[in-house]
Amino acid sequence: MWYGDELIAEQFPPPGIDDLLTVGGFLLISAPPKAGKSSFVLDMACSLAAGDCLWIPHWKPPEPWRVLILDQENGKREMNARLKALASIRSFNTRNIRGESKNFTLRLDEIGGRIRIRNLIKDSEPHVVILDPLQELHGKDENSASDMGTLMLHLQQMLEETQTRGILLHHSRKPQDAMLAPNPVNSARGSSAITGAASGIVSIDSNVEQCSATLRFRLRHDAEVTKMRFHYNKDTHHFERINDQATDMRDMSAVRI
Repeated sequence: MWYGDELIAEQFPPPGIDDLLTVGGFLLISAPPKAGKSSFVLDMACSLAAGDCLWIPHWKPPEPWRVLILDQENGKREMNARLKALASIRSFNTRNIRGESKNFTLRLDEIGGRIRIRNLIKDSEPHVVILDPLQELHGKDENSASDMGTLMLHLQQMLEETQTRGILLHHSRKPQDAMLAPNPVNSARGSSAITGAASGIVSIDSNVEQCSATLRFRLRHDAEVTKMRFHYNKDTHHFERINDQATDMRDMSAVRI
């Protein structure tokens, strides 16, 4: 319990990595199929495993973090190729990244599946767990507020119980809904219960031909960051941020993710 005078007197730290990746919460990343969101998040995982900042200086973990990847879409062969390519150009502790590929007994809508996910988290003791993608972790109706609300509650409870942070990958709406894209809250497919439960939302709009991607942010505690642009290297699967003061809220030099 807090009292008004004590709360007013309390000094909170400036925005940091815990405002992007919150213990007990999850960052929702949405993008169309084949837009590169799995590669993007794997590049994120490499930065966290190295203890490097994510995109901007104050999004830097205090130490190298362990990352658990629950890959339900790409498989070990594809993950092998991507991680090998990233390791060829980046310096990070590869033992800090651990994963499980296409284990379809991992479910959020079944108690047995949740127990398996929880046990993997407890065994790995990660700072961050990546779930890729949402649609392969359940069999419910994504347009149902009731179904998705229950599913998100299960995920939040699991992250809170294990004191870890989540990154949940999800598909965005169909192209005809592109007019909604500038608002990350509207870009994710399905019920608003999904976006409503997230501690932060990132939408990815990629241009495959130009090897570029635009990220739009909606964060609860770091509201100044709204948009960033990246160049994507198809050979190394690395995303390099483009410093664009005309569109970015902060004046930041390009940093690796």
